[in-house]
Amino acid sequence: MAFKITPSSFKLGTSVAANQRPALPVNAAARQAVWRESVNFRRDPNKAWLTQTDLYQLVMANQFHQICGGETPIAHFELFVRKLPAGQDFMIFSGLHEILRWLSGAKMDQQRIDYLLEQPILKESNSDLASFRKYLEDFQFKLDVWANPEGSFYSPMTPCLGISGPIEQVLLAETYLLSVFNSLSAISTRSANYRLANPGMKCVEMGMRRHHPLFHEDVAFEAWKQGFVGTSNVEAGYQYDIPIIGTNSHAMYLAFDSEIEAISAWMKVYPNYPMVLTDTFHTLINALKTEQVLKEHGLSSLSYRVDNSQLIELMDIYKRMMDGFGFETGLRVGSSDLTPEVLAQMQEQHCVANAAGIGTKLVHTNPFGAVYKLSQIDGPNGARFACKFSSKGKVGNLPGSHQIWRAYDADGHAIRDTVALLDEEIPGATPIMRPYMREGMLLAPYLSKEQLRAQFEEGRKGLPASSPYPVLLSERAEQLRAEVIEGIREREITPFLPQLAQYFTRAELEGVLPEDEIDIIFGGE
Repeated sequence: MAFKITPSSFKLGTSVAANQRPALPVNAAARQAVWRESVNFRRDPNKAWLTQTDLYQLVMANQFHQICGGETPIAHFELFVRKLPAGQDFMIFSGLHEILRWLSGAKMDQQRIDYLLEQPILKESNSDLASFRKYLEDFQFKLDVWANPEGSFYSPMTPCLGISGPIEQVLLAETYLLSVFNSLSAISTRSANYRLANPGMKCVEMGMRRHHPLFHEDVAFEAWKQGFVGTSNVEAGYQYDIPIIGTNSHAMYLAFDSEIEAISAWMKVYPNYPMVLTDTFHTLINALKTEQVLKEHGLSSLSYRVDNSQLIELMDIYKRMMDGFGFETGLRVGSSDLTPEVLAQMQEQHCVANAAGIGTKLVHTNPFGAVYKLSQIDGPNGARFACKFSSKGKVGNLPGSHQIWRAYDADGHAIRDTVALLDEEIPGATPIMRPYMREGMLLAPYLSKEQLRAQFEEGRKGLPASSPYPVLLSERAEQLRAEVIEGIREREITPFLPQLAQYFTRAELEGVLPEDEIDIIFGGE
């Protein structure tokens, strides 16, 4: 049966008006394979499965496929965060390259299709499963995507990614997009905190023991994009071609009969990388032993690591001893659950450490809790704008499709964002969201990892100079919001409110529903 949408009285056009959609370059179709490789780096492009989602997304896809006869309406969704995580003054947008990688290649094979269609909810449904099987066999995302550039900051309740296309496809993208965005933006923001806390410190990502292996390489790459000098993760180094860095561990020292023998063995095998881990037993005594070994091996310099809660004091003392012995020190690495606050303290106290191993406190971040909401839908009968209501009647998202316009001061710091409808312009401000994909086709090759890293650096430089950061709604966006809220109340809520008086007393609903709704239910008693 045909899909029907009740037209609204406040249409502004389709989800993405034709004059607002980016034109495909003339050579786009012929160059898609090459451009898709640009978003993969060295990751396997074949490992992008449509089953990397929640079951209910595929169940809804089948529903729309069955009731729409293959002609599903066009929908627009926007991704945003409702509030700043605890203790955070800004949020960094990241993960777009991974999102585009998945949208460019997500598919199904016969084994996965068979598995899905055997699930009771589908197997026992009133569906033409042969038709849905063919749909899955031929599946390819046909979406328009525009988003903030990676490395830019964004504010609560402001869209940072918009997607338009057939509604079942936009829904199928939801889970993967949110998982990538929530995790990678959290890591990127945390990494930025480390870089801003002590800009001169060489930070090394060393957190792969603290989270699941499926997440290892992404964490390392996020940290590298934010300016970390490298990672301890070998696979991340291979996949993304970023520097890998390794030293030695306490276990190596404990494996020998004496600490001197352990130090000597390392210097014998790796004379060009004379790294000493100082605090297996006693940091200051380690310095005495290291002097003896370095002289025996004819070495004049070393690097050292302090993995200790007293690293600021011990770092300084150890270097003072090495200076007194006449040895040059290269990398002076501090580790042990370092936070951005500790890095800032190291800078304030002029700690001699010039590198930091960042692990546990990098990956243990506050969750972002981004959401992805339908804000506009178009069908045979016209366009309708949508927004979800949250607790006590609060609006859960902005209706319509939007662009973010950002104003800057003379030093390049952001001073204000304005959320406007997609076809608006805000004088004196710059549009932030950019198009990246049309009908499933990339609009250009993606940035190289070096360009991406430079973009993240620019993003840090453009962070607001003060907090809280002002975010405004344009007059038209505010007018649309008010009209949609009023329309939804009149259509979906108010006519049904009086019926609730049959089931509840006023006292039972006070504090649960808004006062104006309670007055309607009980006739203003």
